[in-house]
Amino acid sequence: MIDPGIWQSQDFGKLSTLAKLVFIGLFSQADDDGRGRANPQYIKNTLFPYDEEMLKGDIERSLDEIAENMSILFYDCGGNEYYNLTNWSVWQKVDRPQKSRLPAPEDDDSTIVRRTLNDSSSNVREQLDPNRIEQNRTEQKITHGASAPEGVGESGGDSVQVKRGNKQYETHFEVFWSAYPRKDDKGQAYKKYQARLNDGFSEEELLQAAKAYAEQCKRDKTAPRYIKQGKTFLGDATPFRDFLPKQDTKKQECEDPFEAAYRELENSRIDRDGD
Repeated sequence: MIDPGIWQSQDFGKLSTLAKLVFIGLFSQADDDGRGRANPQYIKNTLFPYDEEMLKGDIERSLDEIAENMSILFYDCGGNEYYNLTNWSVWQKVDRPQKSRLPAPEDDDSTIVRRTLNDSSSNVREQLDPNRIEQNRTEQKITHGASAPEGVGESGGDSVQVKRGNKQYETHFEVFWSAYPRKDDKGQAYKKYQARLNDGFSEEELLQAAKAYAEQCKRDKTAPRYIKQGKTFLGDATPFRDFLPKQDTKKQECEDPFEAAYRELENSRIDRDGD
């Protein structure tokens, strides 16, 4: 079930009208683990089976918007593209969940697909090309195995074309970013993320903190504008440590050197007395 609060989400509000519909469709089509198939033609045929004016490219642009703003991972496994709603367990409580039949993004054969938003999206639908419906029918034939005209559908049926922009982020940061509850200023957040890794914190710790913070924001119904930006959460003051288990933060503390020296001296005295 879609949380009614999604309509007040700033991240969701950044999506175009079509991207909003596609995201809700992905949510409704996800299995009990929050996974689903992300092939654009498959999504188009599943969510909009009677809309002959819509092209696969419309869905691709919507997926790019969703990847840029929402807590979701797109990944490839065996030449097929899938998605995983990373905060699924936070937003959904499934009674008697069934194990997913789809591969997980952390599987050895899975590769994160870095979708990037290259063209500005708009809520206003572009003017219909006279050949648009015929082009859409051609795309559907390609998906079902028919030969493609030169220059059309060169990637083939279910193969994935990874879109890459100027900015490249490492996979483990993409996983962190997909789990983090606010999607502002990704570039600065990445810089702070790298700084914290250099400080000695692990990728697992940072991801764990992001998930715990997302759960707290959900539980407390924190208004989007009061959720820390990623660059602040990972800032030099390390506020993310509040969301790590206590044993993880204790290891950052150092023992008083004077107490250690005093204890060593006492132990040596006890040894001499014993002799």
